[in-house]
Amino acid sequence: MPKLGRKTPCQECPWLRKSAPGYLGDDNPEHFFRASVTRESLMPCHMQIDYSDPDWANTQLPGVDFCAGNLIFYRNWLKQPRNPDLYAATRAVNPSQHVFLTPEEFFEHHAPGRDPGMMQRALWPYAPEDDVYDREAG
Repeated sequence: MPKLGRKTPCQECPWLRKSAPGYLGDDNPEHFFRASVTRESLMPCHMQIDYSDPDWANTQLPGVDFCAGNLIFYRNWLKQPRNPDLYAATRAVNPSQHVFLTPEEFFEHHAPGRDPGMMQRALWPYAPEDDVYDREAG
């Protein structure tokens, strides 16, 4: 599990309003938001992870810092994570005007011109392809 080693975002944090628009590594805005916010994954600072390691979650995650931008986004959006460790880390950072305030701001910045349903799908914890009921009923 990441630790609370930093309380401010790194210079390249995708949660910063001044971040490079659309830059989320190899991820897309819908999946990135769903994984890091909606599903409340333990998001590490991307500057401390070597994503070329396919097993990075097991080999690197325990020793890195939480993504401070992600934690501050939770604070700004008034989201209280259910995971007690993530909740405590979120409470340890301060809200900031430099980090997105809402999902709308995140998607306007990272997915301008997106299809209207992208944000709504990202707010739902399961991707359409994860819905077993639809596949069985289909």
